[in-house]
Amino acid sequence: MAKKYRVIFYGLSGDKEQFKKRMALLNARPELVDKIINCAPVVLKEGLNREISMQYAGAVRQAGGRVEIQEYIKKPVGQRVSIASFNDFTMCPECGKKQLKSQVCIRCGCTL
Repeated sequence: MAKKYRVIFYGLSGDKEQFKKRMALLNARPELVDKIINCAPVVLKEGLNREISMQYAGAVRQAGGRVEIQEYIKKPVGQRVSIASFNDFTMCPECGKKQLKSQVCIRCGCTL
């Protein structure tokens, strides 16, 4: 599987108005730029390959933003989750810890 990257915006490295003007040159809507500044840190873009993420981050840096590129693994969608039933749990008679059935309590070490 190919590595994926995301670009995270952490804030401004310079003047807010200059940043807005430079981002407008990159076709970013003014409302969106304000939201990005106010909500920092925020993920600007994800699912990119390394080359594109470097270009994207470079453009935002030149505009006056502080950004970082992070590698991430996209979690598969639709994996089954197993949930234990109530019958699989027990309560320790000494400390009251509720846990999956076992021979010994994980909190106090009491034999169950």
